[in-house]
Amino acid sequence: MGQMSEIIEEFRQEHPDGTFEDWVKYYKTEHDGDERLEEATETAYPMVEKMRDAFEEIDEEMTHDFLRDLVLFKTYEGFDIQEAILRKLGEMYNEEVTRASAEDESKGIDGYVGDQPVQIKPTTYPDDLQEGIEVPIVTYDENKSNKAMTVNASELSEEMDIEIGDEDD
Repeated sequence: MGQMSEIIEEFRQEHPDGTFEDWVKYYKTEHDGDERLEEATETAYPMVEKMRDAFEEIDEEMTHDFLRDLVLFKTYEGFDIQEAILRKLGEMYNEEVTRASAEDESKGIDGYVGDQPVQIKPTTYPDDLQEGIEVPIVTYDENKSNKAMTVNASELSEEMDIEIGDEDD
């Protein structure tokens, strides 16, 4: 199908006011779009068949085991990790930290560093699910083999610096 980000950027440069119909015509004529879609379909369809076959293997017991793991183990472990990261963030910024209420959690907030809401997610959390999150996201990568964790608080740092700067004005 080609490097779509490069192709769409090329299209936008050549056709800044281009419509969806212009884009379809451009991709088909300038980048052999119909042929590329056929090739991509031939490549992807065997994977779809494998997913369908795997999906048919899922039974009630597997569903139960997955939900048990999610509810009992992952939830407990996730809250422990969030708690540890919040404590560390409090130390880093010399601020009190608090866990989010159920109402806050429904808004995508896991806790507060001072008055700043924050969300804590593993680095494996899908980017497309982060789009609606309006608070800084702190990510972590857990290395279970050596019991280490890497934390990225760059979004929070930017927000905290802005707030600190605004208070000085």
